[in-house]
Amino acid sequence: MAWADPYPGGGFRGGYRDSAGNKRYVKDLDGKTVRYDTKKKAKAAANEKEVDARRKAAAPSEVPMEATTKWGAWWDHLATKRTFDDTDTASTEANIVKKYLRPKWGDIALRDITYKAAKHWVQEGDLKVRPGMSPGYVHRIFSIFNVTIKEALDQEVLTASPLAGVKLPKRHKKPKPYLSTKSNAAMSAHLREDYRDALAFGLETGVRPGELCGLHSDRIDLDRGWMLVAETFVKRRGIIRPYPKDGDVRWVPLTDLACEIAARRLGARDESKGCGFVHSDGLPCSGVLTFMTVRGRIMHPDTMGYHMRNAAEDAKVPRRSPYSIRRGWATRAAEGGLDAFQIAEILGHATLDQAQEYVQQTPAARMKLVAALSKYPQLTVIEGGLGQTSDTQAGSGAKSGAKVDSQTLAQDRGRVRRSAG
Repeated sequence: MAWADPYPGGGFRGGYRDSAGNKRYVKDLDGKTVRYDTKKKAKAAANEKEVDARRKAAAPSEVPMEATTKWGAWWDHLATKRTFDDTDTASTEANIVKKYLRPKWGDIALRDITYKAAKHWVQEGDLKVRPGMSPGYVHRIFSIFNVTIKEALDQEVLTASPLAGVKLPKRHKKPKPYLSTKSNAAMSAHLREDYRDALAFGLETGVRPGELCGLHSDRIDLDRGWMLVAETFVKRRGIIRPYPKDGDVRWVPLTDLACEIAARRLGARDESKGCGFVHSDGLPCSGVLTFMTVRGRIMHPDTMGYHMRNAAEDAKVPRRSPYSIRRGWATRAAEGGLDAFQIAEILGHATLDQAQEYVQQTPAARMKLVAALSKYPQLTVIEGGLGQTSDTQAGSGAKSGAKVDSQTLAQDRGRVRRSAG
């Protein structure tokens, strides 16, 4: 039975017993005990470790490389070799295997997995598209299953893939919801100051939720107005990773509002003490976390989402997730004239296609297109131009530099002709 103990210095650590009955604690890749901010998280992590230890003890030390090997045993053999550096991917895969793959294929021999059975599973069975089972999630589940079959082919356990030709549902592109400045203003009245500042900072910088929660004070240069995005809070593991999702640190410019928020959140805190959280690389921490809750705890993306949903309901605006803040920044940047290459660079995307998913179809974007394709192209009145009167002579007339379309000019000429006649 797994349990949770208080961690020296604050937080909790998860304890369990291995297959031999020895007392163990959950450790990171470097062999250091992991500290969790809640007792529930520590116990859940320990329970997962305990189940994994028992399963490995029950499985043969060497899985026979034969087609008669059952899929469940084959997965257990492969899972020990699959590594994910300081991400939540491992736990996500484990949950998918536990919920969808092992119940369906766990007791079936590799050679008995057929195209017909796989096709029915996808199109008519557990993976049939329905509320709660989106095409994208079907692809995610199937991809893990497909990896195991490809590995069986590579190791010559199977001679042909039973999954070849299985048609997956089409993933339709849909506009992703984003947090607009208008919605954020409405929600701010119903948010605590710590979360209100976090949302506003995200809209000014476009960082990921984990990057915002893991932002250290020594990465912010308020004098120059720049911020280095490096550390990331990995929410399911409760640790700080020393690099972002794409693996490359990046510089992000700070607006005056972003600088103001960062200065307010840091206040007069002693930055020499470090953040107090486990870093996966084991290196000492030289700065405090910029965004903490009013209780002095790390700001968790899930908790941020909870407060955002409640604030949206109270403000009677559409509910939004923490990632919608990032999309809101990208949309604002595109509307303001920032090109796709700059947007991709600041967001930390390797391709323009990735950045394009965050840029939304807004009324302002539509107006630009309509103006470009209009039958009457937009014109600019030049000071001293033909037929222009001074501002003092025509209080309601167009001022220098005002935007006037050719349709309006044609209507004015018509009125002049009629009055002359």
